[in-house]
Amino acid sequence: QLYSPRNTVEVELKFRGEKLAKVMGDLAVDPPKANKTLSGLLVKKNFNYYLMAPSDAAVYTEITCSEIVQRQSLRFRAPFGIVLHHLHQLSGGGVEQRTVRGDRPAIRVFRCVTVVQESKECLTIEWLSGPANDMLADAVLTVLLRIECESSTTKVPSNLPEPMSRSMFAQRAKK
Repeated sequence: QLYSPRNTVEVELKFRGEKLAKVMGDLAVDPPKANKTLSGLLVKKNFNYYLMAPSDAAVYTEITCSEIVQRQSLRFRAPFGIVLHHLHQLSGGGVEQRTVRGDRPAIRVFRCVTVVQESKECLTIEWLSGPANDMLADAVLTVLLRIECESSTTKVPSNLPEPMSRSMFAQRAKK
């Protein structure tokens, strides 16, 4: 069979025959309960199977876990205030303003993507790589590129709208 799932979609694989796996590390601390799914990293070593938490992989195997921080810079001449406005609209209010690396203004969106104003004509987008984070970073990049294309016709708003709650969104969608 051929599986071609979308990003971040769980895949269930069915195996024929019985396989025995030893549970190790943090997963073995609590005894398993009936009808409860045990999730972890399945490792085959010397014809034996071991199930462990991903954080235990470096302890029990020669596998090392790495995190990749992606960084993309782009030329951006529009005012930084307009970035805050548009990212506020994109995320529904999940925007944090901060400063990084000295005194550079930055905006954190979706708790995973950071937009840093490197200079008056340069922005840098940073995020921890992963399927979901990559999609969110693509959305942020799309907004920034759209702002850059339309920067001559867009004005910086004087005040930001209040974040929209789910109930408010549902009420407006019914109208």
